[in-house]
This record gives sequence, structure tokens and C-alpha cells, in this order.
Amino acid sequence: MKRPLDYFAFTMPGLESTAFTELRMRCEDARQIRFARGAAFFQTAATPAQLMEMRSTEDIFAQLAYIPKLSAGKPTPSKIKNTSARVPKSPLAENALRALYGAAKKIDVSAALLLWSQAHKMKPPRSWRVVAQMTGNHDFRRVDAGDTLRAALRDMFPPKIKEQDDEADLEIWLRLFYGEAIVGVRLSGAEMRHRLYKTEHIEGSLRPSIAAAMALLSDPRTEDIVIDPLCGAGTVIIERCLWGSYAAAYAGDRDAAILQTAKWNAAQAKAKIEWQVEDACNLHFADGMAHKIITNLPFGKKVGSLEENARSYPEFEREFRRILAPGGLLVTLTSDFNHWRDLLVAQNWVIKKTVVVVALGQPATISVAQKPAQ
Repeated sequence: MKRPLDYFAFTMPGLESTAFTELRMRCEDARQIRFARGAAFFQTAATPAQLMEMRSTEDIFAQLAYIPKLSAGKPTPSKIKNTSARVPKSPLAENALRALYGAAKKIDVSAALLLWSQAHKMKPPRSWRVVAQMTGNHDFRRVDAGDTLRAALRDMFPPKIKEQDDEADLEIWLRLFYGEAIVGVRLSGAEMRHRLYKTEHIEGSLRPSIAAAMALLSDPRTEDIVIDPLCGAGTVIIERCLWGSYAAAYAGDRDAAILQTAKWNAAQAKAKIEWQVEDACNLHFADGMAHKIITNLPFGKKVGSLEENARSYPEFEREFRRILAPGGLLVTLTSDFNHWRDLLVAQNWVIKKTVVVVALGQPATISVAQKPAQ
């Protein structure tokens, strides 16, 4: 049996646990190590190709090195030779960067190259670069840490794989998160975050990973009749269609031009969806026809206003309750959640789960509510 390896996934903040739930659905052997803001750390023997199927994550990395406490100890003479690292004069910084350099020298670059090639259908990389991220206070600068890692790795790559400052095929990321340092090879490409189908955008359009998380939270089933009555650019309904089988999918928006944008994106995704120009306050669907409603409600900030929400939210709730079958699920996203929650509770919806996530640069809540059986 293949030995489990350490990986980590970047997510939108708040989706760490949801992403791991998806991982366990796809890879039964996956074992949770820990969560951090915007990241889930795990072990699995799954292939990189299997991990590339993840939809609720932004990026997947194979972990190459981990220093749990990259902090100062007793200063020791530097052993870093012929590097471009701009090591500050502070003894505390020197010690921390020296520890990073030593850990990087133990990285198995051949294994990293193999994992990257497996994720990219055995295509070998032609270039590499280092990307450094820093959160929290450290005794050194982010650029110094990045230069130290680059210096350690420079003579470990085959000569035919060239070092570049940007736009490289293979990226080695250094995540400095308060006291810890994690080095990983990025296995995913830009299409994991941005999706190739999403060529048309509108203001307030949702990130695909959040839309995919909403699809997962809807408990997707093959018999689903699913509706997004506020579809915008179509991201939510498309992600549900790409998640797995369904009986029928419908989407609508009151703006015909916006609906055309959604149709175009769906065509790129090859998602079979029926479209309707209509107002979500007065839907054409028959009573109780839908098993699932998944939608991104107006936030009332960049688009619309809280005053408009006060008028439209009660009408949305009434229509959603009317067209949803008894026991059906309503999955919504809004930053105006207190108002939305009060409406649901007043009409005896059962709120089964809430997930607070950063969406469109601000805190918002995904809620999963069930319509009462009677």
C-alpha cells in the first residue's frame, strides 16, 4: 500500500472544515492533521490527480518541510555560504533564517518534481520559483525568508529546470504563519481557483470554491431537482451541476443580460440547466417542486442596500418556502444573516448548519435550512 504523504490545502477562510469533508468523500483514507485560518493540513495516500478533483479548495500543496517554531534560540555562527539571502544583522533573525535554510536543504526535490508531474499528467516542469507569504510578527522580513529558501534550493534542481522570478511552471511556497514555517510544492494550477468555464463575470460574482462548498452542503443526490432563483453569473448552479448527478437544474435572474452571462458560463462548463428571466419574489415554479434551492442572496452592500433587503428578503423566503418540497433544503449565502435567520426562524425553518466564510472580501454566512415536513 502506498505510504500516506503530508499535504495542505488553501481555502477561503471559514471553509477549512468543509473542504476536509469533501476530501474524505473523495479519499476515504484522508486523516486530518489540523486546521489554520484558510488552510487544512492532512495526510493521504491518494494520488495528486485525485486531489486535483477537489472543488471547495483554492490550492493543493504537498508539504516538503515543516518548522513548528521558527523562533530565536542562542545565536550560532552562520554556515550559509554563497547565497543571495539578505540576512539581517539581528542574531535572532540570523538564527531563524539559518533554521529555515537547514530545513530546506533536507527537502527531497526529486519527490516534489514527481508529485508535480503526476498532478500535471506527467508533464515535466521547465521552470521553478519561490513564493513567500507571511502572517504575524517575525524577526526577519518576508523577502529575506524567501531569499534564504531560494538559496538553499538553487543547486538542488536539475539544470534543465530554470529558476525564474515569476510565471514559473513549478512553485515552491513558503507559508510563514506566526511562529511556524511550512514549505510546500503547489500541485494545483490557476484553474482550481478560477475554473476554466468562468469566462464571463459580473459585479458580486461568487468565487467557485464557495459555490462548490454550498453545493456540498446541499447534500447533493441524483434525484435532486435544484433551483437557483438568483443565479447572477451562474456560478452556484453550475458548481452544483459539476458536483454530480441530478434530475433537473433551473436558474433565473430578473436581468436578461446577466442571465445571458450565466448561460455562456454554463455552456463552457457543459452544464445542462434550464433558464428563465424572472423575479425571485414571484417565481413561476409549481408549489413543492424543488428538492434543493441553492442561492447567493443580495448582500445589500456593494450591490443593492440593506433597505432593499428588508423589502425583498421576506418575499424571497415566502417564494422559497412555497416551491420547496417538505423536508427540502435551502442553502443560502448572505452577509445580512441576522435578518435572514430571523425570517427563517419565524416561519419554522430548521437551521441545520451555518458556516461563516469570507466572501467578496467580507464576512458572510452560508446557512443550510430545512423546510418543515408539514
